[in-house]
Amino acid sequence: MTTAPAKVFLFTDIEGSTRRWEMHPARMRAALARHDGLMRDAISAQGGQVFKTIGDAFCAVFAKAADAAKAAQRALRREPWDLPEPLRVRMALHAGGAEERDGDFFGPTLNRVARLLCAGHGGQVLLSQAAREALGEDLPAGVSLRDLGERRLKDLIRPERVSQLQAQDLPADFPPLKTLDARPNNLPAQPNALIGRQSELAELQALLRRPDARLVTCTGPGGSGKTRLALQTAAELLDEFEHGVCFVPLASVRESALVAPTTASALGLQERPGEPPAARLKEHLRVRQTLLVLDNFEQVLDAAPLVAELLAAGPRLRVLVTSRALLRLSGERNFPVPPLALPDSRLPPSPASLERCDSTRLFMERARAVDPALAVTAENAGAVADICMRLNGIPLAIELAAARVRLLPPEALRARLVDASGRMALDLLGGTARDLPERQRTLAAVISWSHDLLDVAEQGLFRSLGVFLGGCTLEAVAQVAQGAAERSLLAGLESLIDKSLVRQNEHQGEPRFSMLDTIREFALAQLESRGEAADSRRRHGMHFLGLAESLGGTAGEAQESCFGRLETEHDNLRESLAWALGQGDAETALRMGCALWRFWEVRGHWSEGRRWLEAALALPPAAPGACAPSLSAQASGERRTSAPGLLRAGALHGLGTLAYEQGDLERAIASETEGLEIARRLGDKRAAAAALLGLHWALVYRGEFERGAEVFAESLALSRELGDRRGTAEALAAAAWTSFERGAPAQAEVLCAESLVLFRELGDKVNVAWLLNVQGEMARSSGDDARAGALYDASMALSREAGDKRFYAVTLVNRGIVALHQGDLARAEAHHREALLLNREMGNKRNIPVSLMGIGGVAAARGDGARAARLLAAAQGSLDKQGIVQAFADRAELDRSVASVRGLLGADAFASAWAAGLTLTLDEAMDCALEAVSPPAAGPVKTSRVEPNG
Repeated sequence: MTTAPAKVFLFTDIEGSTRRWEMHPARMRAALARHDGLMRDAISAQGGQVFKTIGDAFCAVFAKAADAAKAAQRALRREPWDLPEPLRVRMALHAGGAEERDGDFFGPTLNRVARLLCAGHGGQVLLSQAAREALGEDLPAGVSLRDLGERRLKDLIRPERVSQLQAQDLPADFPPLKTLDARPNNLPAQPNALIGRQSELAELQALLRRPDARLVTCTGPGGSGKTRLALQTAAELLDEFEHGVCFVPLASVRESALVAPTTASALGLQERPGEPPAARLKEHLRVRQTLLVLDNFEQVLDAAPLVAELLAAGPRLRVLVTSRALLRLSGERNFPVPPLALPDSRLPPSPASLERCDSTRLFMERARAVDPALAVTAENAGAVADICMRLNGIPLAIELAAARVRLLPPEALRARLVDASGRMALDLLGGTARDLPERQRTLAAVISWSHDLLDVAEQGLFRSLGVFLGGCTLEAVAQVAQGAAERSLLAGLESLIDKSLVRQNEHQGEPRFSMLDTIREFALAQLESRGEAADSRRRHGMHFLGLAESLGGTAGEAQESCFGRLETEHDNLRESLAWALGQGDAETALRMGCALWRFWEVRGHWSEGRRWLEAALALPPAAPGACAPSLSAQASGERRTSAPGLLRAGALHGLGTLAYEQGDLERAIASETEGLEIARRLGDKRAAAAALLGLHWALVYRGEFERGAEVFAESLALSRELGDRRGTAEALAAAAWTSFERGAPAQAEVLCAESLVLFRELGDKVNVAWLLNVQGEMARSSGDDARAGALYDASMALSREAGDKRFYAVTLVNRGIVALHQGDLARAEAHHREALLLNREMGNKRNIPVSLMGIGGVAAARGDGARAARLLAAAQGSLDKQGIVQAFADRAELDRSVASVRGLLGADAFASAWAAGLTLTLDEAMDCALEAVSPPAAGPVKTSRVEPNG
């Protein structure tokens, strides 16, 4: 990205093109093609470059452009258009510097020429003062410039002296320019052009044009850009109001009785003795078509009846209000002003992507105002994106942060935006601009302005909501804000929503309440300053411990919805865990871990779950912690868990399971063994059966089949003794897989069928999906790819339905292998890539190598032997380092792929590529696997099968 020296920019578009397309679509198609040709010829003839076209609009850059504009207008006038009336094209010229990137230009200069274009008429060529100065005395022959005076363009920034290009054979007389000077108004000039907000501008204008929307209130939290959006909307609509637009600033007005005289003064009305200001206003507005913009109405809400009276008196009056709270008048239309669009967190940030995003573009524009040398690069793009996301896209917060880049580059600013405790540093977001009102000089002051308008009860509720992260339900609010009746709680929440401090949305038919992070940080600070934080966090922790214990152990048909609820509340659950750990409350932390590990397993939060469980297990045992029993336990009068030892055993089993899922077999075996010892010492057979089953899986994947069979048999016996149908089904499923791996497919089929019956009776979609995958493995190993594919498809559908990433990723790989066998390379590659991305997201080091093998197999089938060998070697090397013995079907597939690659490359080249693959780290291998590859030159490639033996 470079800043180009000053150039002349020419923007053009066809006047009334929308209407023409609607009336004469076929003719316009031909006319537009001819128009485009004439424009390109005229621009290129004068050394110009067309860098963008949008519909019928042209954007071009020149050293000088007056000749091109004149030539284009002459060519357009001479053209015999096959239309009822000729095409009339308006043009505008402006000069200045701009950022050039990938053949396009960006910056304020482009915004200014676009605004100048909007002021003109078809056939007219307008020049800014900068464009006129760039021409100097070197005007083309037969061309003169007519001074149209200083005009205010609709971007609301500084006035512009506008000139009109004139030539002997071009029209000279046009209607008045469509600038702010054309209608009466007092819209204040703005220091900067509006960034983004195009969709909101269009929606708000459309709303104000509706006959049933005479009162529109723009609502939103402080700093969200309500005033700037309202001003720009008023400027855009100015031509539609015969008697103009009147802006009434109310931020400094504290008495509702002063709203009428303040409005009258803004309209230029003089007081009359004995006549109330409200009566004077009604008389004045009765016959006028006016747009009244009432700014910052939130602190004078008692004056809302005056607005209703004015609307009743003036049938052609429309009122646009900005307020942090609704006026609550009949016919009022709410227009919530959202934060600016944020970067897509799923994509790596780049300078180009940040330029297309409103929030980051605002940051860059304002940052360059204080540091013109600042460039957004691949290195700091991530910091810019993170800053804007951390600030929730709030325009004022972004502008205050951008003002700091004079001293703090984006990377340093990002690091300081969050303090050592993980809290947002609101004090960093303070500005030095003296022209801002005091309430907007820091972000904390902006939020405080809204907070101070609340009554005492509302302030208390506001503070309580600060402990929630990621939103909350009404039930959760009631638990934390104890003492409030539901009716008063609802009224308080409604008030906070009306005042734009809380947002409400619907989740599964129930209301959910949330705060922007910046507002939440302010609420937390208020909570701490009042000494209420510890008690609120205790109640918050108690509520979410109860939720975890009531939902975390769910299995069967209800698991999907229960785990979905936990996913929604995951941020709050994390907060509760962090609080318990910070308090050294081992019991609460272990209870949370025991309640949540199966959720973490099914939803793929393996690394995170392990971190929480390791931290909880590392705490020294203590007396029962500060957190009270769960809500369900309080109701029943008993604890949901027994002795502290069993809590530890349960947490160790959860840790072992997650470690196994990630291929950390040593940690899995150690955890399950320790948990088994505790269960046996305490005589808890159910906990022992669970630990034995977990130990079985880790041993089998380490190749210790005999020892694995011994612990499995004990686990199955204990489950049957206890009458535990689920434990029995899980043990039978493990036995089925082990039998298949040991070359006993008939026995495996019988055990699999028995286990399937039990899991279906239990409504356990997750385990049914896994067993269908096992049956698919058996079918694939016997050469029945058609049956295997059908079983895999059924398994994937169930896994998706249950929200289970683990088995879904496993089955994706297997389905990809079948697709490869069937010659469908595109499907095979798509499945393997999706599986690799999921496994990488989950940190599943045990299954990442299997995904690498699958992509290596596709590479071999495409004839890319070197890439295939590197991937296969990297996968095998990773499995060897982890001490993982491959599944029977996977070993057979690897043998097939290796034989194919060796045949492609020959012995020496294969050995070289294999050795190179062994040097790759797992991350490097994944990057290699995810590189784009070319599709096969012809139809599907048929691959030979290597039948498994043994």
